[in-house]
Amino acid sequence: MELKRSPTKTAIRHPYRSGLAATLPAELICEIAVYFLYDWGTEGLHLLTPGKWRFMLLVCKRWYEALLQDTRLWSVIAIYGIESLRLSLERSRIQPLTIVGTLEVWDAYTELDTIMQNSHRIQSLQIYSISSWVWQKFQMSRTEYAPTSQLQELLIFKATHNGSDDLNRFASEKLRFLELGGFHLEEISAFTSLPFLTSLKLHYNVHWAIALNVKQMLDVLRQTPVLESLTLWVEMRDFPQTIQPPITLRALTSLEFCEMKRADGTLLSMLEFPVLQYLSITVDSDHLRTTIPHVSEVVRQMDRRTPLRGWTLHSPERGDTYCMLTPESNGTTPEKQSRGIKLLFRHFYVKRTDTDCESMIPMELLAHLIPATSSIEHLTLSNTSVAGCETPEAWGNVFRAMPSVKSIEVTKGFLSLLSSGLCVPDLTQDMHLIWDPLFPALERLELRELWFRPQFSKNNELRPGTFMHLLLEPHGSCGDAHKNITVTIDDCVNVVEQDVAEIRKRFTEAEVTWDGVARRAKWAGDVFRSPRNHWDMWFDGM
Repeated sequence: MELKRSPTKTAIRHPYRSGLAATLPAELICEIAVYFLYDWGTEGLHLLTPGKWRFMLLVCKRWYEALLQDTRLWSVIAIYGIESLRLSLERSRIQPLTIVGTLEVWDAYTELDTIMQNSHRIQSLQIYSISSWVWQKFQMSRTEYAPTSQLQELLIFKATHNGSDDLNRFASEKLRFLELGGFHLEEISAFTSLPFLTSLKLHYNVHWAIALNVKQMLDVLRQTPVLESLTLWVEMRDFPQTIQPPITLRALTSLEFCEMKRADGTLLSMLEFPVLQYLSITVDSDHLRTTIPHVSEVVRQMDRRTPLRGWTLHSPERGDTYCMLTPESNGTTPEKQSRGIKLLFRHFYVKRTDTDCESMIPMELLAHLIPATSSIEHLTLSNTSVAGCETPEAWGNVFRAMPSVKSIEVTKGFLSLLSSGLCVPDLTQDMHLIWDPLFPALERLELRELWFRPQFSKNNELRPGTFMHLLLEPHGSCGDAHKNITVTIDDCVNVVEQDVAEIRKRFTEAEVTWDGVARRAKWAGDVFRSPRNHWDMWFDGM
């Protein structure tokens, strides 16, 4: 008997509607929903759209019932219109609420009013942008809302400052995390929840921030006895200097200045941090010399408590340089660092008539930061081919002030900051040139992802800039200073087997590790613009 296909339209099946997915336990269904629905990005739950909910609810009847019964899933709400907001508030029942989104459109006051009608349940409120009209109407409203007694986290960004703002509608003894943008310091100072904060982040709009000053910031910080983390992205002006006792933030472990200027340096000098573990500062060329002296005293205090042993220089792009000091004797990255000192020198590429702008960085580090540290044991140079490649002599003076360095890692780019290799000339000798080790305590050298100038000399002589010249010359007059250094060469270009053999013969008696692949490229740009591990495409027939 022949079976015939039904002429009716074929139904569109949900990918999870049948099979194992339809028989999963309710608890596991809800766990799957959590991973699928919640995507915490730079602006909170920016991808938790109503469409995601519909996709999950339409799997099958079992999934629909399981998701509706778990009120916790509906307690995390992204603002996408009044209807979806009301539906989520209803289905969350009595659960504590986390509400994330923006209130920028002209009728968004209805959404804010709906949220505040559930103020007694709000645990976290994150408004990444709110229009001045909506906020002003909220401030003028005489509606009485229940106290936000469960609020633990509050984030509000306003585009402009509208005059007097009252934050006490969000007052809570449980409030721990506060992040504000567009609020005046005097209004923040009147916020009754300041004594309970453990984290405070303040952002300001440059158009009206001229009204802020250091004294107002001090008034805020005096009310934060248990504050552990402070981030400031503010424009402040100095106030007339008067004799005032310093403020001690006894619990503060993390401090960040996102754009440090002269007034920020003044503020830093008036604060004490007995348990500070992490300091992050961003400074540009116009304010370097007025701010770094204030930073050096904080660095000295941190080094006394926990010695800073690791030093990393990293340049993500021309003109920007990270200088990172860590308690651990190894390198780090701007994204991973959580302890120590992180300085970002930004926009140091403008040439001036009096001095090279890039040379200001090593000069200030040598004058203020190096004396504040006791024992640097590790040095990492990452992508420093764009960090003051025209001022290697200035960086050489910085490295010479690190005699206790035991390990060096150079990665990504060139050996620009070590233009004379691992030796420096002794200028005290008048008759003939004598070279001394740049790092007399060096025990380990690691070279990774570097490009060296290829040798094109007909007589196969060492030329300035080649790998052998930078590493070996002029070590002939350095004696046996480097005979116990272990060397690791990995993923480097224009290093061949003969080079490695010469290192083992003339440079060190210790272990020399090489990846064993002779990669060659005539131009460095070919290497750094191409994906890693595609070295065959760069072979230039040498």
